[in-house]
Amino acid sequence: MLLFGSTPTWFFIIAFAVIILFVIFSEFLTRK
Repeated sequence: MLLFGSTPTWFFIIAFAVIILFVIFSEFLTRK
């Protein structure tokens, strides 16, 4: 609970990056 209370920003940053990468990857597959 200490990590979630002190530094919850890294989780949002990682999740945001994963979502962006997933969207780019899906668009790349659909284009190809």
